Amino acid sequence: MFEEVLHHIQMDQAILITAPPGWGKTYKILSILKDKPLKICFIFPLRALCEEVFFSALKMDIKSLNINNLDDYKIIDHYDLVISTPEKLNYDFLQDKGFIFIWDEFHLFYYWGESFRERMLETYYGVLGLGLPCIFLTATFSDEFLKKFELELNINYEEIYQINIGNHKLKNLPNILYKYFSLDMMINDIYYSPKCGVSLVFCKYRNQVKEWESLLKNRGFDVLS
Repeated sequence: MFEEVLHHIQMDQAILITAPPGWGKTYKILSILKDKPLKICFIFPLRALCEEVFFSALKMDIKSLNINNLDDYKIIDHYDLVISTPEKLNYDFLQDKGFIFIWDEFHLFYYWGESFRERMLETYYGVLGLGLPCIFLTATFSDEFLKKFELELNINYEEIYQINIGNHKLKNLPNILYKYFSLDMMINDIYYSPKCGVSLVFCKYRNQVKEWESLLKNRGFDVLS
């Protein structure tokens, strides 16, 4: 499916693909790029994701460029894969070079772009204004976002498609579910649990991230926030 999409998408076409977390959207695209070179610009909302995919692509011998500054755009002709955050992306350098723009974790462009990272939406609207071929990847896209998305793209795109592999669904269901009746109960459970394996803690606000980071580091956990 991904191969057909990548090889046939054209100007003034956009495709929204919703699939569960861990389904392998990014890996499948890299695998296709390894076998059949294309010009792809991957846009990630987090620098950590850029770095992760960049090193994965290098291991697969894909000619990859992780954008860090404007000078990097002088050498993009030598690369099949360009990786960037919205803030570092300068689409003017890419628009006439046949790049397909792939937006990962696209729901975050609405969540964050409308609150504290305005440049995310500025970059998104700039690419839309040129009608460049776009593929949007997400695991959680609300009906509200979908209506907004369609209205925005209808202005500049002749064809808009949605491929729904699984929206708001998990690929692998958890074996055990824990229900906490208070935040203190959850904090105590995590705080006093054995320091083994890897756990993800999702927070609603950035100040909560800092609080959790401090709390867990004081307990002796290795923390990446």
